[in-house]
Amino acid sequence: MYRLGDQTIAASYTVKGDTFVAGKLRVWIAKLGGTEWDLAPDGKRIAVMTPVESAEALKPDHEIVMLLNFYDELRRSARREIASRAANGGVPSQASH
Repeated sequence: MYRLGDQTIAASYTVKGDTFVAGKLRVWIAKLGGTEWDLAPDGKRIAVMTPVESAEALKPDHEIVMLLNFYDELRRSARREIASRAANGGVPSQASH
Protein backbone atom coordinates (compact mmCIF):
# COMPACT_ATOMS: atom_id res chain seq x y z
CA MET A 1 0.00 0.00 0.00
CA TYR A 2 1.30 3.43 -0.90
CA ARG A 3 0.15 6.93 -1.79
CA LEU A 4 0.14 8.28 -5.34
CA GLY A 5 -1.10 11.87 -5.25
CA ASP A 6 -4.51 11.80 -3.55
CA GLN A 7 -4.91 8.07 -4.21
CA THR A 8 -4.04 5.13 -2.02
CA ILE A 9 -2.80 2.21 -4.11
CA ALA A 10 -2.97 -1.37 -2.86
CA ALA A 11 -1.91 -4.74 -4.21
CA SER A 12 -2.58 -8.27 -3.13
CA TYR A 13 0.44 -10.51 -2.76
CA THR A 14 1.51 -14.06 -2.12
CA VAL A 15 4.64 -15.63 -0.73
CA LYS A 16 5.95 -18.72 -2.50
CA GLY A 17 8.79 -20.20 -0.52
CA ASP A 18 11.21 -17.34 -0.05
CA THR A 19 9.76 -15.30 -2.92
CA PHE A 20 7.41 -12.33 -2.61
CA VAL A 21 4.97 -12.17 -5.55
CA ALA A 22 3.05 -8.89 -5.94
CA GLY A 23 -0.42 -8.99 -7.45
CA LYS A 24 -2.12 -6.43 -9.66
CA LEU A 25 -2.12 -2.85 -8.38
CA ARG A 26 -5.50 -1.27 -7.74
CA VAL A 27 -6.80 2.07 -6.47
CA TRP A 28 -7.98 1.38 -2.94
CA ILE A 29 -9.15 4.93 -2.12
CA ALA A 30 -9.53 7.41 -4.97
CA LYS A 31 -9.22 10.63 -2.95
CA LEU A 32 -7.75 10.34 0.51
CA GLY A 33 -7.09 14.06 0.78
CA GLY A 34 -4.69 14.54 3.65
CA THR A 35 -3.33 12.27 6.34
CA GLU A 36 -6.59 10.78 7.64
CA TRP A 37 -5.33 7.22 7.88
CA ASP A 38 -3.12 5.15 10.13
CA LEU A 39 -1.69 1.65 10.00
CA ALA A 40 -2.02 -0.58 13.07
CA PRO A 41 1.29 -1.50 14.73
CA ASP A 42 0.88 -5.14 13.67
CA GLY A 43 0.47 -4.06 10.03
CA LYS A 44 -2.73 -6.08 9.63
CA ARG A 45 -5.31 -3.30 9.87
CA ILE A 46 -5.68 0.24 8.65
CA ALA A 47 -8.04 2.97 9.86
CA VAL A 48 -9.16 5.45 7.21
CA MET A 49 -11.42 8.50 7.25
CA THR A 50 -12.82 9.19 3.79
CA PRO A 51 -15.24 11.87 2.59
CA VAL A 52 -18.84 10.94 1.91
CA GLU A 53 -19.26 10.34 -1.81
CA SER A 54 -22.75 11.82 -2.30
CA ALA A 55 -25.57 13.66 -0.61
CA GLU A 56 -27.58 10.42 -0.77
CA ALA A 57 -25.23 8.90 1.76
CA LEU A 58 -26.17 11.63 4.24
CA LYS A 59 -29.88 10.85 4.15
CA PRO A 60 -31.10 8.92 7.19
CA ASP A 61 -32.90 5.62 6.79
CA HIS A 62 -35.81 6.91 8.85
CA GLU A 63 -37.37 10.27 9.52
CA ILE A 64 -39.41 11.20 12.56
CA VAL A 65 -41.90 14.06 12.49
CA MET A 66 -43.21 15.10 15.88
CA LEU A 67 -46.52 16.93 15.96
CA LEU A 68 -47.37 18.58 19.26
CA ASN A 69 -50.99 19.53 19.87
CA PHE A 70 -51.86 18.61 16.28
CA TYR A 71 -55.62 18.32 16.82
CA ASP A 72 -55.72 21.59 18.79
CA GLU A 73 -53.98 23.38 15.91
CA LEU A 74 -56.29 21.67 13.40
CA ARG A 75 -59.34 22.90 15.32
CA ARG A 76 -57.95 26.47 15.52
CA SER A 77 -57.17 26.43 11.81
CA ALA A 78 -60.64 25.11 10.95
CA ARG A 79 -62.29 27.81 13.12
CA ARG A 80 -60.25 30.52 11.37
CA GLU A 81 -61.24 29.15 7.95
CA ILE A 82 -64.93 28.92 8.89
CA ALA A 83 -64.86 32.49 10.24
CA SER A 84 -63.04 33.70 7.12
CA ARG A 85 -65.57 32.05 4.78
CA ALA A 86 -68.45 33.49 6.77
CA ALA A 87 -66.92 36.97 6.49
CA ASN A 88 -66.26 36.53 2.72
CA GLY A 89 -69.67 35.18 1.80
CA GLY A 90 -68.55 31.53 1.64
CA VAL A 91 -65.40 32.15 -0.43
CA PRO A 92 -62.27 30.34 0.87
CA SER A 93 -59.53 32.58 2.24
CA GLN A 94 -56.31 33.04 0.26
CA ALA A 95 -54.30 31.41 3.08
CA SER A 96 -55.94 28.03 2.45
CA HIS A 97 -54.59 27.77 -1.13
